[in-house]
Amino acid sequence: MRAASRYHEKIQGRTTDFIDSPDGRWQHGLSLVYVVRDIPGVEEFKIIQMRPDHVRVLIRTDLKQFPEDGMKCIVDGFRTRMGQKVNVTIEVVDEIPREDSGKFRYVVSRIAEKGFR
Repeated sequence: MRAASRYHEKIQGRTTDFIDSPDGRWQHGLSLVYVVRDIPGVEEFKIIQMRPDHVRVLIRTDLKQFPEDGMKCIVDGFRTRMGQKVNVTIEVVDEIPREDSGKFRYVVSRIAEKGFR
């Protein structure tokens, strides 16, 4: 039983890598990472889930390479994965802050930080 308990603790430490869709489905944050990282001109980004129906995307881009429909591609890609009810706010920034630990995380779920609903 101890081994199972340790395994469970290890999983719990990674819950902020998961996204909670408005319809209650949980999915790995990588499903959203792929949407953003494959757009030309994206230099750096961070996806922050505020609520099940609201995701913020901080993005640093090379505007010369970033396509005119880049923002729409992000919104459409997120809605394909999370459902049409999700609101996506995209903020173009000069710098994306690191975590308090100094590490960079591509996906942060404020929902998972509070515990699964």
